[in-house]
Amino acid sequence: MNIKNFTIFLILFICLITYCLFGEESIEGKYNLNTYNPLFDNGFSIGLELHSEVWTLEYNKKFNFYNPNMISGLFSVDLEKMIGFESANIAITTITNFGKDPNEDLNSQQGITNIAAISATKFLQFYFEKGFLNDRINFTFGLLDLNSEFDVKHTAKNFINPSHGIGIDWSQSGWNGPSIFPNTSLGARLKFLHKGNIMVQFAVMDGLSGDTANQNSTQISLKESDGLLVCGDIYHINGEQLHSLPEKKPNETFEHLGIGFWYYTKSYNQVLSGLTNWGMYFVFEQDVFVEEENSQGLSFFGRFGVADDEVNDVDYFIGLGLVYKGLIVGRDNDLIGLAIANAHNSYLHRNINNIGTNEFNTEFFYSFVVSDYLSLQFDFQTFKLSDKNRIQQHLPIGGLRVKLAI
Repeated sequence: MNIKNFTIFLILFICLITYCLFGEESIEGKYNLNTYNPLFDNGFSIGLELHSEVWTLEYNKKFNFYNPNMISGLFSVDLEKMIGFESANIAITTITNFGKDPNEDLNSQQGITNIAAISATKFLQFYFEKGFLNDRINFTFGLLDLNSEFDVKHTAKNFINPSHGIGIDWSQSGWNGPSIFPNTSLGARLKFLHKGNIMVQFAVMDGLSGDTANQNSTQISLKESDGLLVCGDIYHINGEQLHSLPEKKPNETFEHLGIGFWYYTKSYNQVLSGLTNWGMYFVFEQDVFVEEENSQGLSFFGRFGVADDEVNDVDYFIGLGLVYKGLIVGRDNDLIGLAIANAHNSYLHRNINNIGTNEFNTEFFYSFVVSDYLSLQFDFQTFKLSDKNRIQQHLPIGGLRVKLAI
């Protein structure tokens, strides 16, 4: 761990001790950047999120430590407040990543942490958004992170393994991945809200996210040879998920069902020529049990996705998980979760690269919610790797994530 990484982690640790000593009530509002922002009432808002992690992994017969970090800047302009442009806004998200990724040594297909990336500062999102017909239709154009709207599982958001954000069946696709963290592309999204809480949305994106030759900054290069990434989904969502609620009990049981697809217009020439790359996914989640008169209880989620087995390394993926909010008495907002992620390798990938059938990940976490601004999450994962040249047992790795949102 170098001096820069240690300094960032030390700052976050001091913030944690401060919250523990003085409590949430005495600091409430102090770290809200918009409290002292004279432009806030006129539609301008800013925010900052810091993620710092420490992982330990046995590698080459010794325990090694890793410290990936990410700083996110969040900026938005409500154009209706500012200039009277109804239901319109501009949003910007920047990311700064640094520190060593533990997967550089483990080399798993699915990865370990969802903040791991090449050390760089980039725009993750930079878009204009406009609503029509009382916001029942929404149009967005710009740099878009597809996983902020597509393949979303609210219950799974606290799991650190990347496969519980967007499934590996989709995240593996494209020459530089689809338009998701840490490389996004230019495109447009159109969303329709139907009666009965049914959402339908489509997006058309540049087929190449960023630049494979330059990963250290935001790159937009629109070329005909890139092709397009076309995706869409339809989902039904009812009620509010327990994690997002205050102390009151939800009025309705939360449930979410969705199905989506993705397709690249550019053909691929691999083992065979003229192949197209496509996939589909199905997600579901529901509150299984809600305690009386509060927002604590058990939630469940699942995901199944398939991808073209002639183009992609992984041809299907299965993810399942459980999360309980407020399991321990007196810790009403703490979260505890358990999930599995199974990535199945395609026949061609197995035979060409001499690897096993699948990679299997298990993840357990406990998130200690100190305040609205600070959380401390302990995470433990095991892996059954598919690489026949590596040990096949369930390799353990443990980590700690500190998250500060101001």
